[in-house]
Amino acid sequence: MPADTHSPFIRVLVVEDREEDFLFLSHVFQQAGRLAARLEWARSYADGVAALRRGAHDIAFFDYSLGAETGIDLLGEAAAMGCTLPIILLTGHDSAEVDEAASRAGAVDFLAKGTLDRVHLERAVRYALRQAEMRTALRASQRRLLTVTDAEQQRIGADLHDGLGQQLTGLSCLAAALEERLKREAPAAAVQAQAIAQLASDAIAQARALARGLCPVQLENAGLLVALEEMALNARTLHGVEARFVVKGPPPNCDHLAALHLYRIAQEAVHNAVRHGKARHVRISLSSRQAEHRLVITDDGCGFSPAAHGTAPGGGLRLMGYRAAMIGGVFAADSQPGRGTRITCHFTTFVLPHENDRIGKESFDRQGCEVAC
Repeated sequence: MPADTHSPFIRVLVVEDREEDFLFLSHVFQQAGRLAARLEWARSYADGVAALRRGAHDIAFFDYSLGAETGIDLLGEAAAMGCTLPIILLTGHDSAEVDEAASRAGAVDFLAKGTLDRVHLERAVRYALRQAEMRTALRASQRRLLTVTDAEQQRIGADLHDGLGQQLTGLSCLAAALEERLKREAPAAAVQAQAIAQLASDAIAQARALARGLCPVQLENAGLLVALEEMALNARTLHGVEARFVVKGPPPNCDHLAALHLYRIAQEAVHNAVRHGKARHVRISLSSRQAEHRLVITDDGCGFSPAAHGTAPGGGLRLMGYRAAMIGGVFAADSQPGRGTRITCHFTTFVLPHENDRIGKESFDRQGCEVAC
């Protein structure tokens, strides 16, 4: 990524437990004349986790060996907290096994310190930042798509409530009035009028439940917990399944958009459980521990094969994954034929600093590389 004296610094996080290796990487960055970088050194696994939580970097380098833990472990930790930072894994020597493990864990590249020079470094950084830009653009596109989808669902929900719901209410009132007249004139026909009135009342209840699902007013008025509780009630009303909502710990402090994505994930999971899985029991749970949260939907339906994840019954699985990514969460679908399905969204709620915030105590040298320890 070419940079001149007017270009902003690339904010680099280096998680490395050996000072000499950190100094070596700093030296290679200084030699890379086309990279203007500001390095922050995290000296341990725990320091790396803390630095990732601050969210103040453009790219990160993880050493493979970090004492009792590894860079692969830290990649998993980064994924669990919803970190979208491009990460490069560093090792002491080339290893096809470590390279493959790093790729599976989410690393964008793998570099061996023994062969690392400014050319390889510049190429790896440029590639990683381009990948990050592409992912950011993709997430923005997905966010627009989901916004349009949610708006359309809310419109249909409003039409159900204000249009069909009102007509059904009128039908119910007319049938009730007809029943009263027929009780005197034709008692046998009055029984049919009563049946029509009852069917209209049942249809009203179902239309309202559908409208609340498409346009969750409770989410806006009372919050996520009340909306999920009502979702379980609607599942019992509409589908006749045994559905319940369980909450553990304090509710997550998330904004309305994040709450809407979580609501839609649970809604799609319940829909798939009932319509495709033919489940009889559905459990929605939301557990919280400090800033870590987990939304889990389990059912006792027919399940599906994870190998067919992309074409599994209920194609909304991919959409649920997109929604989880929109809130920086991690989505997982665990299922086996005949053993039901478990949908999980793990997410965190913590405030990220502004991208221009500066971190640490910095020193500057004339070769265009800053180091913070």
